Amino acid sequence: MGATSNDRACKSCGHVRSIAAYSAQQWIKGTGSSYCNGCVANADGAKEGEPIDVSRDSKDAHRAAFDRGQLQTPFAQGQFRWVASGKYIDGGSMNGKKCVSKWFKTGATFERTYFDLDIKAVDKAIELVAEFNEEEIVRGIIRVNRPAVWRFTDKCGPAWAGKKLLDEPYIHNYQRFNSNTGWSNTKFLWGKIMQALSHFSYHITGGKAMLVDLHGGVYPNGAILTNPVILSADRSYGVTDLGPRGISSFFASHTCTVFCRRSWSKPTDTKRYYSSVETTTMEFLSKLSVG
Repeated sequence: MGATSNDRACKSCGHVRSIAAYSAQQWIKGTGSSYCNGCVANADGAKEGEPIDVSRDSKDAHRAAFDRGQLQTPFAQGQFRWVASGKYIDGGSMNGKKCVSKWFKTGATFERTYFDLDIKAVDKAIELVAEFNEEEIVRGIIRVNRPAVWRFTDKCGPAWAGKKLLDEPYIHNYQRFNSNTGWSNTKFLWGKIMQALSHFSYHITGGKAMLVDLHGGVYPNGAILTNPVILSADRSYGVTDLGPRGISSFFASHTCTVFCRRSWSKPTDTKRYYSSVETTTMEFLSKLSVG
């Protein structure tokens, strides 16, 4: 069956989708100019997956393979996590494409709760980015990689079996735009755009939440973010959520870019409570960690 008057090809991904897959604001733009909901909010193909060498009872299951050397000598690390690259091998649309997996080092005491809070922060980020995209402040679409919580299976050996990891599509041209303590790089266009995104998120939530620690890749049609941080009034997003003092520290060093709007609100308290550093800062009760 061919496309009907209620079907349209998305300008970004090219898939023909029904009117239900578009917001009203996108649909009225007409054929050739509309972005589907998935492309407005999310990274193409960043679906929830399943463990290495295991397929789940779902037609959108993912599997991935890693070189043993990548697991033993990961290509990157933070203070608490290892990062390795692999490839999807599920035979679907992501088959053969690179992915990235992250898991905690031995001794990370907050591992159990981190995964749930990480997904919670990403889902909030997707919501805020979608609202920013709808404003059409910039040309191009910002997307957010949504990771999946997987487990290494028994086939991976006793050293890995059962260990949880976060898996998501690999991002090319990786770079950092800002941090959760007020550091930013506004020497280039997308650095300025991301500062505006952070400011916008504070404004649109009435100061209840703020999207920061933005890093990812820039592409011809926009940018893709990974592992962002949400700062909230009640500090409900885990150890990277520095709360109201984190928000104040952001604005202590924030100078509005050409992409910010004069009408956007700011907090009355713009004191600096945290040192401005490029890396992600975590706070455990009264103790700070940077990684």
